Amino acid sequence: MEEYNQLKKELTEGHPISDNTIEQFKDENYKWESVDSKNKHLKVKHKDLKEDYERLNFKVGKSSPGKSEFTEPKVYEMWMEARKANFTDGELESFKEELRHFEHKLKKHQHMTREIDMTAYKYRRKDDLPQGHKELQDKTKDYGQKVKKIHTDLRIRLDNALRHTEL
Repeated sequence: MEEYNQLKKELTEGHPISDNTIEQFKDENYKWESVDSKNKHLKVKHKDLKEDYERLNFKVGKSSPGKSEFTEPKVYEMWMEARKANFTDGELESFKEELRHFEHKLKKHQHMTREIDMTAYKYRRKDDLPQGHKELQDKTKDYGQKVKKIHTDLRIRLDNALRHTEL
């Protein structure tokens, strides 16, 4: 939290010119790359803080210790819906196992994304990025698409089961 507040303070104090004014073009000595880099890092930190807060809120508010098997709110909500759906015991157990795998993949994708963001922040200029960074970005993008597809497939299965329950 301190790092986030420090970055925010640096951006507000060190960036006297608004992005939406013509004066930004008059100051030739101003280092916009530095501001953009700090701004990007600030957004990453904000996103991480928000996700951590949601995860903590979820752990404290919705479940008692040891009761919930899922730590990701998205997965937990799908599990609660699945328990209300018209699944047999075998189907429910199978769906639960798929949710475990999905949660693992979701966490792995989040980790990969954080690694890319931290590397990009560490090497602020594009020409300084390690050679494997672009490959890791591509790999993370592909992995993100796979995670999204798995989520969509699970969501469709769950919606179909819930629809049959409503009829």
